[in-house]
Amino acid sequence: MADDSISSKALHASVRDMGQDFGRGDPEKQDLVVLGTNITKLRPVKNDDDSFHPSRLLLTEEKAYNSLAFAFSEPKKWLILTTIFIVQISMNFNAAIYASAVPGMQEHFGIGPFKARLGQFIFLVMYAFGCELWAPWSEELGRWKVLQASLGLVNLWQIPCALAQYVGTGYWMIFGFRALGGLSSAGGSVTLGMVADMWEPADQQYAVAFVVFSSVAGSVVAPICGGFITEYLDWTWVFWISLIFGGVAQALHFAVPETRTSV
Repeated sequence: MADDSISSKALHASVRDMGQDFGRGDPEKQDLVVLGTNITKLRPVKNDDDSFHPSRLLLTEEKAYNSLAFAFSEPKKWLILTTIFIVQISMNFNAAIYASAVPGMQEHFGIGPFKARLGQFIFLVMYAFGCELWAPWSEELGRWKVLQASLGLVNLWQIPCALAQYVGTGYWMIFGFRALGGLSSAGGSVTLGMVADMWEPADQQYAVAFVVFSSVAGSVVAPICGGFITEYLDWTWVFWISLIFGGVAQALHFAVPETRTSV
């Protein structure tokens, strides 16, 4: 059994160490780290050699429900979700705004419309793989770290795209960094994961609809902004404005707390 001397340590219970006889409910939700909490009368976790780990205790969701994102107040949940709404819009805005740069790239690089649109094609293809790439990491490392890394990389790849006009092989530079941008986009697989972190399955419908609406909204807002860019600004501003929007979204997300129970 655990005592108070153990409770001052970082207590971590992982489903990989538990086996099938421990805990109830969804084993993914039994993964939790508690710092500085007095936790007593919990089962110690066995190591692979059947010895007991000195500071790893079995902590189930039922015993620490008030420490999980499920216990956040409704206003706090919706404030977090509103920030995620902006983050999701920025991702889909980035995917859709590219089309507004096509006429300018055709003129600048002397290429046809098919070749000019390859940058949008490769972004969307890699976006599909990016969602599958980032989602498992968010389960292990946490939503906050993964979304910050994703947003940071996507913002970084905007810069070489905007500066490609000064490079001899500029269009293929845009193509390559658009591919990286798509692969770096975490997308709805992580943002919807945050919904699952904060609401029980029976209560998720409005939150899911809200996040899905943000995906649609990003694809609608982008052409509207793109029309003004095409009319009044140089085509490179497509990437600069995406960078500005992405930077604002990342800054807002920085204040969002972690919602994943395993970190």
